[in-house]
Amino acid sequence: MQDKFTRSARLAIEKAKEFSKSLGHGYVGTEHLLYGLMKTKGSMAEIVLKNHAITEEKLYKTIEVSFATHSMVLVKDAPEFSIRAVRVLENSAKEAKKTDSKKSGSTNYAAVVGGVVVVIIVIAGMEGALASVVGGLVEVPVIAVPTSVGYGASFGGLAALLSMLNSCANGIGVVNIDNGYGAACLANKIMKR
Repeated sequence: MQDKFTRSARLAIEKAKEFSKSLGHGYVGTEHLLYGLMKTKGSMAEIVLKNHAITEEKLYKTIEVSFATHSMVLVKDAPEFSIRAVRVLENSAKEAKKTDSKKSGSTNYAAVVGGVVVVIIVIAGMEGALASVVGGLVEVPVIAVPTSVGYGASFGGLAALLSMLNSCANGIGVVNIDNGYGAACLANKIMKR
């Protein structure tokens, strides 16, 4: 997979792997990729995160706290990357192709949109902890969408829904399982204010 990425993007992935290993996680997830991007000097993600007052320490502590209470089960032949991280990396390669780039760079998976961010929609399965991570890092409303798709004991999205409803992070609103449409409608109303 790594041959699809620029040197900078490969460096971010390596930093994500190191970070995951340092926390004792048996996989590399999107939270680790975000940290790897921030640790890659000069990347678009590093610039955007710092512009929103998200420091390396704050991101580290948020990820550490959000995932510390969840028991990690290591499986003998566990995949190196979580399903969501694989999708992010594959989609970044597709985005690079759209712009006729031969390789995907860190900006392709930083998902940066110009302008002022007024609301963020977080879609997460499994234990739904991503909403708490993002909610603890940003000062704009976060709309959490639990998904029914996942692996493990996700109970059709119920585990993610309950986790999101019980989040300690301020400014998170939760919609029903797989209700991306409802989240988009709510985000639209927030943006119109």
